[in-house]
Amino acid sequence: MIEVKGLTFAHKGAAEPVLRDIGFRADSAEVTAVLGPNGSGKTTLFQCLLGVWKAKEGEVRLSGRPIGALTRIEIARRLSSVPQEHDPPFPYSCFDIVLMGRTAHIGVFSSPARKDRALSREAMKALGVDHLAARPYTQVSGGERQMVLIARCLAQDVPAMLLDEPTAHLDFRNQITILKRVKEIVHEKNLVALMNLHDPNMALLFADKVLLLKDGRLLAQGKPHEVITRKSLLEVYGLEVEFISENGFRMICPKI
Repeated sequence: MIEVKGLTFAHKGAAEPVLRDIGFRADSAEVTAVLGPNGSGKTTLFQCLLGVWKAKEGEVRLSGRPIGALTRIEIARRLSSVPQEHDPPFPYSCFDIVLMGRTAHIGVFSSPARKDRALSREAMKALGVDHLAARPYTQVSGGERQMVLIARCLAQDVPAMLLDEPTAHLDFRNQITILKRVKEIVHEKNLVALMNLHDPNMALLFADKVLLLKDGRLLAQGKPHEVITRKSLLEVYGLEVEFISENGFRMICPKI
């Protein structure tokens, strides 16, 4: 579980905070999507959850423990992440990228053990990228890279993961493939997943819970069909929309 209470964050010397009094809970076996326009504070929120940036006020708890009381290793044993951009300095194999997820469980002067390699292979198989194991990570497609990074999160074998815009730069097919597989894995393995998304339609399709951010404030949270409405999208994005229902699915169409 990830629990956030009264989180306020401001950069040093800044006149205004980036995040203001944020509070929510992300539970196991749920995909929680964070929606909001550019500059709303989504990535800043993730940096605070990872302990990279320290909150000015409020508290973040991982599996019941305050993040301020945890070491970097202890955080890494509770929370994994998929960044927006990932460009390794060397052409590591895809398997080596996934194996790096085991770092938090390996001693400083130790090498990956048989268990670490087995978990990495299992994670790649779960994401359907085991055939890429020997391929250089720098030479696979954007969709394949994202799958490899999510496999790295699985290999890390922790209860929660953050995915910062996991569908950025991907084509429509790969967006659907990745979000569908993430939801399946989260439900199967009873994980906590918190992801930043740009498309409210993707949140309607794949999220169990939605957080709406604007100007660093949490405007609404709850089930997707309750939170994603004409009124809320107009308030958050300044865009008028209509909802179309087809075969039990509800999709958003902007008024042009």
